[in-house]
Amino acid sequence: MDVIGLVLAGSTPAWTFPMAVVSAVMASCSLLLGLSTRSTARRALGVSEAQEARRDPKLHLELLDGVAWRTRGVRNFALKVLATNPTDRDGTLTRVELRLTYKGRDDHVLTVQIPATIALPDCPPEFVALPVPTAMPANGAVAGSYLFRVDDEVTSGRPVERFELHVTDSRGIVKSVVTAALREVDNGERP
Repeated sequence: MDVIGLVLAGSTPAWTFPMAVVSAVMASCSLLLGLSTRSTARRALGVSEAQEARRDPKLHLELLDGVAWRTRGVRNFALKVLATNPTDRDGTLTRVELRLTYKGRDDHVLTVQIPATIALPDCPPEFVALPVPTAMPANGAVAGSYLFRVDDEVTSGRPVERFELHVTDSRGIVKSVVTAALREVDNGERP
């Protein structure tokens, strides 16, 4: 009982001080490892968020050129576009239409929607028609033309004040490009 009484009275064995030092060193190493892991996890989260952002659907649409010409009571339009898909997912342009805005007889503003067609008479050869639907590869681009045909009766021969190319994509994206004028081309003239 004398040994037990000495330990209880406050004397400490010789091994407790080195154990305290070892425990403090291990706790410090644990803290440094935790901070390092936190930093690595934040960088990994940043990379993961950037990868997810590349998967978010996006579509860029640019009007490169556009012409208009007449053929036997019909106005024809050819719009050359560049469509880019800067994401990691394929897409498809599922609907392409030209919205023509003009003033009616009572000066009311009217808009008519014309779907794209695949061929037009006397179309300038540099306007190669794209089909609808148009495949959009991941991280890719498509260049070509969309062609439209409007009977003069639709606009009553009135001048068009605004041309809007309206594109809908299979991922739910809707984009449009607006122009106030297109180059007029005579039937025998090529731009």
